[in-house]
Amino acid sequence: MTYHHKLSESTADQLCLAAIHFLRSHFEEATDIYKKLLLENREFLAINVYVALCYYKMDYYDVSLGNILLFYFSRNFIKFFEQTADFSYWSKLEGYKLILTLFR
Repeated sequence: MTYHHKLSESTADQLCLAAIHFLRSHFEEATDIYKKLLLENREFLAINVYVALCYYKMDYYDVSLGNILLFYFSRNFIKFFEQTADFSYWSKLEGYKLILTLFR
């Protein structure tokens, strides 16, 4: 906390602050900073991944999946994001629904 007042409004400092919030499990604060950065810098598409991770940690799996897909469709298909999107989808299914879906 002693260095928070030394942070500027630069993108790098704000990304560092959001990372600190995330590490301390303050996911809402991190999400607010990431969203603000996305509004200011539309070309920073990878921030959607960080927003998705915050939503995932807050158990908003559907919102998390939406943010992953924003990045997924804006770039080439990357295996990591395919797996992350699949994991978000399967996490929100309940046990019996998951089994029914897998064995169709």
